[in-house]
Amino acid sequence: SSVESCVVQGTATALTDAQLSTLDGYEAAYAKETVRVELADERGGECECLECIVYISLDPSWQGPPSEMYIAAIHGMLREVSADPLQAVSVCAARASLPAAARKGEAAVPVVERGRWAHPGDWSNLGLPALLVELNLAAHGGMRGFGGVHAERVAAALFGGHAGPPRAAPQDLLQIEGALHAMGLATTEELRAALRRENGDRHRRQLEEVFSGHELAWLRRALRATEPGE
Repeated sequence: SSVESCVVQGTATALTDAQLSTLDGYEAAYAKETVRVELADERGGECECLECIVYISLDPSWQGPPSEMYIAAIHGMLREVSADPLQAVSVCAARASLPAAARKGEAAVPVVERGRWAHPGDWSNLGLPALLVELNLAAHGGMRGFGGVHAERVAAALFGGHAGPPRAAPQDLLQIEGALHAMGLATTEELRAALRRENGDRHRRQLEEVFSGHELAWLRRALRATEPGE
């Protein structure tokens, strides 16, 4: 296998047949393989061995940097397994495509780091699409928050319980971004100003149509956009 003896940070996720079919559609341009994975026990116990499905790019050569929205989602997943919640993410690419390497008889494709992305640590410094990713992770649970606090506990503290199922990514998040753009809110700072009601009740009503009460509560706290006395 082309992924034999690789060590990566990440998580293994159980999917239903329907969910796997949906993922197949997203990853249609990738090779689908089944590999044997050893899951490390972060508490120092024995490793767990599983048969897992992975999707491998057929052309991992450099096509340009990923979007901040995409890499923020990866960073959120890595917070599940990293002791450092602000760990930087390396953006890498292969020097050649896998078919080209195979034609040359190369067993592996050399990989070069093209850059690094570090989370700013302050949600207000994220672009709007990446902020929506963080909202989805934090308001609905399932990912580790900053300072080692699990997002489900954050949701319980802020909202009195779990905030319900997460939005479907990326399609639901892109629809939210489009709705915000239609309101004239194209940046995180413009959203913050609207949350502070600096633009009148019109934006407040529109935001209540786009976001749930749980999501608005998280956004106001994350962007420090609460009104005096709230």
